[in-house]
Amino acid sequence: MRSVNDLAVHVGMTAPCQAFGLNRGFVYRDRARHRAIGPRRAPPARLSALRRNGPRVSQNHSPPGPAAGDAFIVV
Repeated sequence: MRSVNDLAVHVGMTAPCQAFGLNRGFVYRDRARHRAIGPRRAPPARLSALRRNGPRVSQNHSPPGPAAGDAFIVV
């Protein structure tokens, strides 16, 4: 396999694969399998704590109702 890869640099992949009786797809997959895996990319920026968890709502109190001056009549 190494001979095919060494020759492919000079004459392309088709000729060495035909000479050794190998399928080009096999050579490419084998090359990818032996390639060293690099470090992972950094994840996207984290959300702020407020966006991650949402606004805090007190468990003991209900949201305030409308003030006396804000009342309106529905007809």
